[in-house]
Amino acid sequence: MTTHTTRMKKQIRTTLLTVTLFCAAFTQYVQAQDVDQELATFTQQVQNAYNKEDHAALQSFYTSDAILVTREGASISGAEAIGAFWAEQFKGADLTLTLTQTLVSWSDANYGYLAKGVYQATGSSAKGEAITISGTYGNVMLKQNGAWKIYRSHLGE
Repeated sequence: MTTHTTRMKKQIRTTLLTVTLFCAAFTQYVQAQDVDQELATFTQQVQNAYNKEDHAALQSFYTSDAILVTREGASISGAEAIGAFWAEQFKGADLTLTLTQTLVSWSDANYGYLAKGVYQATGSSAKGEAITISGTYGNVMLKQNGAWKIYRSHLGE
């Protein structure tokens, strides 16, 4: 083999490696954009279900073994119990929820994603008193059977 042929093969290998690395990086970037958009859509669906006081729909957004930690620090386990929690929260109150997703990042926990954001609920209590509740949320999101579900959720102040 001539020196020219050897150099040419190295150059081709280097070019192929560069193209492969670029494609891998670009694919991850596109996938991350897809996840961001999917979770933004999911967040909007949660907000809509809350504002319709649809505890059954809210329950369906959680995995069967989900855990919700409330603002007060109470821990609620399982989608059914979480649905019942939301049903209880709706009794007599008239609140409108606004959710704003601020961050989505990959998490190594069960190949899930961490979705963080802020929330604000405004309206009135069963007694007619004005209510404004705001804080932060963090959700570990898993995709099950093609649908995003909340696996772990923490509501902060």
